Amino acid sequence: MSLKVKYFGSSVPIDKISSKIHQRDLVIQNATKKREVYILNTLLEIPEIKKLDFISTAYGKRRGFYKTEKIINKKVEYNFLGYFGNQFFRIFSSYFFSFLWVFRNVRKRDTIIIYNFPPIYAIPILLIKIFIQIRLIIEFEDFYNVQDKRSLFYKPFEDLGIKHADAFIASSIGMRDFILKKRKAAKIIINGGYYEKIKIKEQDPQALKNSFKLVYTGTLVENRGIVNLINSFQEFKSDHFELIITGSGRLEKWVSESIQKDDRIRFLGLVDDEKFNQIMEEADICINPQVRSMSVNFPSKISLYLSYGKVVLSTKNSSLLNSPYKNLLFYYDEVNPNSFWDEIFKIKNNWAAIEQTKIEKLVKFKEIFQTQERTLVKLLTK
Repeated sequence: MSLKVKYFGSSVPIDKISSKIHQRDLVIQNATKKREVYILNTLLEIPEIKKLDFISTAYGKRRGFYKTEKIINKKVEYNFLGYFGNQFFRIFSSYFFSFLWVFRNVRKRDTIIIYNFPPIYAIPILLIKIFIQIRLIIEFEDFYNVQDKRSLFYKPFEDLGIKHADAFIASSIGMRDFILKKRKAAKIIINGGYYEKIKIKEQDPQALKNSFKLVYTGTLVENRGIVNLINSFQEFKSDHFELIITGSGRLEKWVSESIQKDDRIRFLGLVDDEKFNQIMEEADICINPQVRSMSVNFPSKISLYLSYGKVVLSTKNSSLLNSPYKNLLFYYDEVNPNSFWDEIFKIKNNWAAIEQTKIEKLVKFKEIFQTQERTLVKLLTK
């Protein structure tokens, strides 16, 4: 079997890029980039794939005219779509470049994988699927929350994707069950998060530890729990705990204003890979405060935290409680500040014992991803 795979995403998952791409002043969520890197690396290990293309919107903050850029790196052809104008025209012009690329390059019997099925890719791919035989696989990591106004535009395309795709990569059991309710005979595998090979710095588990760094990284919106996290942290005043926040989103201003009088909380915004790696290496406890009502998607930051061998404290999200990761995490009640601090102090008081289980947890974590990767290979090649 010889496969030609085209993977549609939104990040720039390589370091060696042209000055023109740099000039865009890229706006990319770290979690999205890491997930797309993970999938690309998995695809590169499949010998049946003879040609692999990655297509990305590669949006930036700067206005201007940017052509579609093509870069070949490690047997992957990267295509960063062009756009022009300010924020409004940028979006619509990028649709033009997406249509142009799809109708010029997608061929009969291609395997198409699309991350979250945004309309910029959904529209041209669904149109071309009418005329030629392609295999469409949608990688659903997340759905837009109904409270988000953007869901009014995105949801119809998510529904169309569920109806017309040939197979699905679901981020969680909840995501799988949601798709099956809409399409009972759907072909689905579960593959969420990402695995990174990171050199873990050993710590002496018997060393006395008094100060703790807590870290949150991700999107700054209500349903990701950032408001509850800051409010809970500020309920207890102690200089032995520090909270580091990275990421971006519509609550950036609220975050900045709410922590102005609290020196224990630092908001760093979006950071580069080197700075992010430093933050994660220095972290003691990583937090996933996602609200429980978001029961379908898998919070990929969990796998990032575990890759670094960190202690992970999470809300009782059903997509985690029903996942292979459930026994690798600590949990708290999202709306109860006492629950948050009770768990923090349990971790603090049992730090030596927890540190001794770090390697064992890393082994179990790696085994989860090896299983996921086997199911992905099977989906693509069988």
